[in-house]
Amino acid sequence: MPDFDVIVVGGGPAGAACARSCVQASLRTLLVERGTLPRFKPCSGLVALEAERFVTRNFGPIPDSCRSSSGDYTGIALHFPSVPSLFLPGLCQAANVWRHTFDQFLVEHTGAEVRDGTLFEAVEEVPEGVAVRLRARASRGSRVTARYLVACDGGYSRVVRTIAPTVHDDTAWALVYQRYYRGRIELDAGPYHSLLTRDMGIYTWVTFKDDLIIVGCGCMRGDKIGGYHGRLVDYLRGRFGFEPKESVRDEGCLGNALGPTNRFFLGKGRVLVAGEAAGFLHLGGEGISGALETGWLAGQAVAGSIAAGDDALGRYQMSTRGERERVLDQWSFTRLFRSFSHPMALASAFGRYPWRHYPALVRDTYRFLDQQARGSGVGAAMVRNSWQRLLTRRRYEVGRVEADQAGS
Repeated sequence: MPDFDVIVVGGGPAGAACARSCVQASLRTLLVERGTLPRFKPCSGLVALEAERFVTRNFGPIPDSCRSSSGDYTGIALHFPSVPSLFLPGLCQAANVWRHTFDQFLVEHTGAEVRDGTLFEAVEEVPEGVAVRLRARASRGSRVTARYLVACDGGYSRVVRTIAPTVHDDTAWALVYQRYYRGRIELDAGPYHSLLTRDMGIYTWVTFKDDLIIVGCGCMRGDKIGGYHGRLVDYLRGRFGFEPKESVRDEGCLGNALGPTNRFFLGKGRVLVAGEAAGFLHLGGEGISGALETGWLAGQAVAGSIAAGDDALGRYQMSTRGERERVLDQWSFTRLFRSFSHPMALASAFGRYPWRHYPALVRDTYRFLDQQARGSGVGAAMVRNSWQRLLTRRRYEVGRVEADQAGS
């Protein structure tokens, strides 16, 4: 008998959902998190209504201790360099949570055995399933066996890089960085603010947590993120009267473009991959809803496979097709507004926007998106996705064999 039925690597929403699904199926489940909980996570903390319902149904209501006192997200505000800003009101509120307490709440309610402060080092297939080498900080490594392993350890997944070193070959990477400030700025705390201005990164945002202002941007891996962030702060000073009084915290991480370019990696052998590690990331960086859903589906696939004696990865590939198509819709010019996790009242927003500004709005948007598309393959992927869904009326060609993606 192996030590566990399943080992889940990663203590975020995907890992927690997978562990909870496995525990509900009476599987002996170990959840491993490299950080010491509660640990911070670079994220806006936007929990869309469908994701919040998922959490309430499977973990319980989100506690007030996880929510930001600045209030829930009311929509998205788009700011352009040459025309007035456009506010897209949400059709519903989206919870604004602190990820360190939110993730801890989820993990504590999985019912699984939890080992935080523990690093994943290696995995190999053995007759009873997989043997995983783990190491708690400042201690020697240990060998733990299980029937399956599920990787939920983020976009720069160590598990994925271990089992399939070539998966990320030719994959574009984005570096995202945000800084927490105390100060003042002439922006409402309710919306998620995005600035569509060139030369401040491929993506920019301003959000609020309690009494803090969070200013962030992204760039392609290898670029100098500090220069982009500095220009963004200077722009906010001039445009919105930003007056930072104190810098409180810095965060950053890498994100892959597997999903937008339809190169999802769902696993190999007895290792399944869920959440952002597999490519489930929506336009604008929203990943909590996809993480919860795919983590849960991975757990169900493992439980079903153990009960029936068949292939968990095959089950998982079939069950995640809808989520993969949803991600690709997010990266399609013709479908993105229909597939937001946090849906917008678009007709109302555009109906109130002055028509005389539309030509400049389109120009500003195009110039901003043009810098995003170069060198990443995302622009070409969005055109391809739009063609398949709109012109040919076909479903996306998804569900590639994992051996092809692993370069074997």
